[in-house]
Amino acid sequence: MSTPPAAPSAPSWPHCAHGADPATDPVGCRGIYVPGHTACLAHLTDTDRDTYLAGLTPGAHIDHRGTPFTRDLPGPVKT
Repeated sequence: MSTPPAAPSAPSWPHCAHGADPATDPVGCRGIYVPGHTACLAHLTDTDRDTYLAGLTPGAHIDHRGTPFTRDLPGPVKT
């Protein structure tokens, strides 16, 4: 008799949970919320992502724990 794999546990930070599914992935995306939002950088709308990135300044504290950075994640806004 084999034991089914343990369900992944949620991270200790508030995470966006994008793509969560009770049957296959109850946690979803583990990316930490972008301040003022309930999604991580990868799952913000384009407008919200652009606004957040444009508002960053040198020395700003950023925290993107658990956020999936892929080629599809748009880069900073060019001004």
